[in-house]
Amino acid sequence: GFAGSTHFANRMRHAASALVNPTGESPISPASLSGAEEIGSDFRLVDRRGAFGQSRGHWMLHNIMSRTRGRDGSCSDTLAEVSTLLLEDWYHTFLDAKISKQLCCFLVLYVFLFWVYAFLYLAISKACNLQLEGHLVKAYLLSLETMMTIGYGVPDPYMNGCWQGPFVLTTQVLVNLILSAILIGVIFQGIARPQSRACTILCSQKAIIRCIDGAYYFMFRVCDLRSQHALVEPHIRCYCVEQSDIRGFETTQMRLLQPDDELGATLLLSMPSIVVHRIDAWSPLAPHRPDLPLSSDRGDRGDRGDRG
Repeated sequence: GFAGSTHFANRMRHAASALVNPTGESPISPASLSGAEEIGSDFRLVDRRGAFGQSRGHWMLHNIMSRTRGRDGSCSDTLAEVSTLLLEDWYHTFLDAKISKQLCCFLVLYVFLFWVYAFLYLAISKACNLQLEGHLVKAYLLSLETMMTIGYGVPDPYMNGCWQGPFVLTTQVLVNLILSAILIGVIFQGIARPQSRACTILCSQKAIIRCIDGAYYFMFRVCDLRSQHALVEPHIRCYCVEQSDIRGFETTQMRLLQPDDELGATLLLSMPSIVVHRIDAWSPLAPHRPDLPLSSDRGDRGDRGDRG
């Protein structure tokens, strides 16, 4: 039967690794993983180091930069090419960075702009009667006061009617408005990340396999602690990650009987909901049968109305 199959137990270990043994740690370095390497029995693809054995959203996955062999036979690292691809989507690359790095970037950018406009004020000091007298610190403070609007004072508020003054002031104010809008958006995006909202969505610490009328079902339970402010129309998907000796790591979607994935697999997380996957002949958790195809149409997956 299924329970006595060693092959089935190995597949279950990978599929349910996020639901069993919440304190497990990976015995190997994540950076050393590849499709051809073996992993330990307590390897965990998603961590469960949060409260109640829940995940903090950390995946044990790292990009492995491929290496290509050049015409001269030497190996050239493609890190530069990968960096170019990331820079083409610089906005999302910047948003994916830690908020501490983002704030440091804004700090450096603001200080750089303070000094840039300080030198501009030095250049127009005589023409606009700013009376900076070549003093760099005075020019820096004038640039800081103008950009941050924390206080303003020059000998002549009309800057002696020079044309350079309106140009410098206008560009500095517009740059400050754009940077302030971006800074507020980045901070809000960092605070409102979905990983933080997912902290109150709890999965059962252990999954079970239940036999009903001769059929085996993989089950676990999920709910939202914020019962009065639960998510609107949440959906759930389950995947089985297994290691093949030939094809390396493979990810297979697991069909769900409850909630029915043909109807969108929606949940009402205000109350605990049971997620059920039937272990049939085409389930990734079932022992491999060489006489069956690797995939089948939805209508050939057995009677989905037979729910035991």
